[in-house]
Amino acid sequence: MDAQVEQDRATPTAVAATRDKRFLPLRVILLATLLFGLNAWTARHLGSGLREFATVNTFLAFVGIVLGWIETSDADKFLERIKQILKRLVETPMLVALYLATLVGTSFVSSVTVLADGSGGDSTLFLTTEGGARCEDCTGESLEGPNGVVRFVRFTSIFGRPYYLEASGYQRKSFTLYPWSGATLSLTADLVRLPTVVLRIPPALHSSLGRGKIVLDFGPPAGRFEISLAQGRAAVQIGPAASIPENWRSEWRSELRTLGNMPDAVREKIFRNWLNPIRNEQVPDPIPAQRIQVSYFTGAGKEVISQELIVGPEPLQEVILIPTE
Repeated sequence: MDAQVEQDRATPTAVAATRDKRFLPLRVILLATLLFGLNAWTARHLGSGLREFATVNTFLAFVGIVLGWIETSDADKFLERIKQILKRLVETPMLVALYLATLVGTSFVSSVTVLADGSGGDSTLFLTTEGGARCEDCTGESLEGPNGVVRFVRFTSIFGRPYYLEASGYQRKSFTLYPWSGATLSLTADLVRLPTVVLRIPPALHSSLGRGKIVLDFGPPAGRFEISLAQGRAAVQIGPAASIPENWRSEWRSELRTLGNMPDAVREKIFRNWLNPIRNEQVPDPIPAQRIQVSYFTGAGKEVISQELIVGPEPLQEVILIPTE
């Protein structure tokens, strides 16, 4: 009777052990799949490869050497401990916990990869959350050469998080960063180059031409540039070289005709002052930033124009500056 009871008690345990052995290959596959997915996520968002895991490889090699030195009995105990850990990892509750922890952990971090994609010249990159101001003290990431790659690792959420990318020479690009998939942006395919801009001094300030100067502040890292308006020229061109379109000429003449009682000779002089913009070779080409602070100082050093411009998206545009007084 007692033997029968012990047999009945042992039967569930034996059945559970048999079930564990039967599903062991499946659990091992699930663990391997988890490790494969985690490795793929790490390589995608952190850019980690075999070289980046040199520390881990060195540690494993050290363990192997130590195992060769220690006594056989101690080595067997160590290996038995490793087997117990692996066995614990493939248990169903542990697998579920690992999958959930990995799913939650990877949903908060993602990456943005920016490719030069054959574009000429270097570019400085800033990645900022929408609604936030770009860090003025930051130097940005440098994307160098036609094959350059820059990766930003940023926090996000399962519903995505809006970001915008600023690249010197290109218009600002807004997008939503999602977990797991991340985002890949190409300078040549996804971003638009900044335009050519002609800045005109208003007629009321033409009397100070030849002594005044325009200051262009693109912010870091490009900085400020001073341009003297010598020889009576009243316009500055920044960006790639371009001729003044005929429709601009007609619009400028129409604009001058609205100024009231003004001799035709004066109107013609103002028009000629605009017609041949100064192009300073020190200002980078293309324009290094989409947001520009423009100031105009008279020969006496008085600031009479202070204006912030956000250029784009037209490839060629002109702006007449507005006096502060």
